[in-house]
Amino acid sequence: MQFFRPKCRLGEPWVRLAWLRGLNDLHRPLLTRGQPTDFGPRGSRWSTFKQGMMPMSDSTPIQNAIIPSQNVTRPDPVVIAKDSPEPTETLYCEDLQVGDEWLSPWRTISANDVRAFSELTGDFDPLHDEDENGESLMPKSPFGRPVAHGLLGLSVLAGLSTEYPRAATLALVSVSDWNFDNPVFFGERVRVVTTVESTEAHGRRAAKVTWHRQLISDDGRTLQQGKFVTLVASNKRYRRQPR
Repeated sequence: MQFFRPKCRLGEPWVRLAWLRGLNDLHRPLLTRGQPTDFGPRGSRWSTFKQGMMPMSDSTPIQNAIIPSQNVTRPDPVVIAKDSPEPTETLYCEDLQVGDEWLSPWRTISANDVRAFSELTGDFDPLHDEDENGESLMPKSPFGRPVAHGLLGLSVLAGLSTEYPRAATLALVSVSDWNFDNPVFFGERVRVVTTVESTEAHGRRAAKVTWHRQLISDDGRTLQQGKFVTLVASNKRYRRQPR
């Protein structure tokens, strides 16, 4: 049994073609004139479906939408100055020489950074908080105004120095001889000076590198300084071995 689709002239607007929906619908006329079919434009399932489709817009309410609280304190975004140095290429232990030095970009430590660090660590000492007038919550503070956590300064130093230089670091071995020379105040602009102090072979594919790192402010004060010891990979570690 063969079925043929009737031909119609597209130029006649009164002709509408309804497609076969299954063997049970073969008795229905395929060409209709002036009457809506199941797939016609008026009074049909398709038109009802089209009417039920509402275009989405910015003003359309979304059910069960998650709206962030306006009272949540978030750290300020890190703003890097336009004249900041570019991150170095990945350096291996063979590329490092004693006396090599790098400068990181500037970073501003804001009051929101300090509050976020307090939330993260649970350290809510009044030294690290301020009132509406920007005064320290600790009466008779030895610093005269609110200061950031010393470990926040150390964390910022560690972050800024990861790209300046970008060494092929395998592990952090130790932090030693660390001095907190001056407080870090709210709104302080800081940067890191990193110097290679020594390198020592550690096996055949790595070296133990001692870095001297300083956190300095934009007014020239040294805020923190000390030594980081890390394991830095050799470029031999990443050479392809012959199969």
